[in-house]
Amino acid sequence: MFLHTKREDVGKFRTPSLRNVALIAFYMRHGSVVTLDEVLDLAAFLRGLTDAELIHDARFADPW
Repeated sequence: MFLHTKREDVGKFRTPSLRNVALIAFYMRHGSVVTLDEVLDLAAFLRGLTDAELIHDARFADPW
């Protein structure tokens, strides 16, 4: 543990600002995405994995 780190702050991180996000290159934690358009393509892919039927299926409804 770093000497300047407070115990209650261990594991926390600061969320980066989205200000001027279109002007920043290399997105994602490790910089694997180069353009903002690629980030948006990734988001569209992830939305495509959503199963709308599942969330409305009574078999999986909250029993309470």
